[in-house]
Amino acid sequence: MKRLLILLFALSACLSSLASLTVNNIHYGFADACIRNYKQGAWNESSTDLSEGIGKAWSFTLPTTGYVNNTYHSVSGLPGFPTANIRCVYSQYVNDYYYDSEIYYHDDGEDIFTLGYPGTPLTVWDPPMPAGLPHFLGKTWQGTHTYTYGGHSIDAKVISEGVVSTHLGTFPALCVRYSYTSQYLTYSCYQWETAEYGIIAYTTDVNGGMLYVLHEANPWVAISDNTVPSVIPSLSVYPNPAKDYISIVLNGAKAGQTRIELYNLRGQRLYVSDLNVHKDGIVATSLDIADIAKTSGIYLLRLSNSGAVFTSRVVVNK
Repeated sequence: MKRLLILLFALSACLSSLASLTVNNIHYGFADACIRNYKQGAWNESSTDLSEGIGKAWSFTLPTTGYVNNTYHSVSGLPGFPTANIRCVYSQYVNDYYYDSEIYYHDDGEDIFTLGYPGTPLTVWDPPMPAGLPHFLGKTWQGTHTYTYGGHSIDAKVISEGVVSTHLGTFPALCVRYSYTSQYLTYSCYQWETAEYGIIAYTTDVNGGMLYVLHEANPWVAISDNTVPSVIPSLSVYPNPAKDYISIVLNGAKAGQTRIELYNLRGQRLYVSDLNVHKDGIVATSLDIADIAKTSGIYLLRLSNSGAVFTSRVVVNK
């Protein structure tokens, strides 16, 4: 039977220590009728490993002081927010203060942008604030955003990868750092992200340090039925390091649309292609890496195949 050729990026066994986790917009759980509720409490920054690198291990217990409860709804045509397609309704009790409101987002299929809030006048971020998705180790992005009462600049980076443990379980995770600077305040926010639950915990170093741990949510990764055998994809890419081309093979690809992307370490997308896999099976192809990656260095390949996401580094030597 004829096999459809598609691009796959994958981590070979000898490079298994390299970063492999990618967190996407679908993992954030911002879809219609989803919930994401966090418990809030104090955070001692010195007790958390915030250094850069791989092989980290973080553990967070549920705080008891306060909470942030979120529900998400699909919307369109909101006055003042014509591009909004997600409405977050939230209530929170933080630092002995209760309040509720809404936040409006735009999900463009890849990234999630914060548009603003209701009010008199409306709080509209100009330009909108991107989450910087997809997230993978080493990605950086920056921006300056203004609104009616001021604004701030953001310097963001995915600083580390490891495993995070909460009452929900232990999962591979990325740590993302956002540094905010305004005319009034400079502070940092760290968030731990998994493919199962998106943002599973986050912190800020304002008000003496605050910690938020996910209490309950709609997970995006289905629990497998152990009575039904499943094919675990077998991935390979070679040569790596590469000079002119890479050959890529995936055993266990699923039928459906596949998106292929190549990024540099600054998070700039250099290549994207959408393909249709018409039947489950083994697929393979080669990519002219010399034509896409113009300089020597490390590049990140990303594949989305029927809900599964794979990433790996490819070293290019000119």
